[in-house]
Amino acid sequence: MQVATIENATCDRASGCPVVRVCPSNAVGPAPGGAYPGANGWLVDEETCTGCGVCVRVCPTRSLSMHARAGTVG
Repeated sequence: MQVATIENATCDRASGCPVVRVCPSNAVGPAPGGAYPGANGWLVDEETCTGCGVCVRVCPTRSLSMHARAGTVG
């Protein structure tokens, strides 16, 4: 099973992140700290992520990718 990963080095860290808004499983949340949600980037909860890939398609900075869930093959 695939899950999403966010590369915060290329993320614009917008407080109105479209990825957060479209995630059907609410797996994307703010990284700890920061003056506003997303100021320190965003994280994907791999336990909650269903691997649908919607986030990868809507990210304006192309900062998300899919990879195999930890402990699985493929």
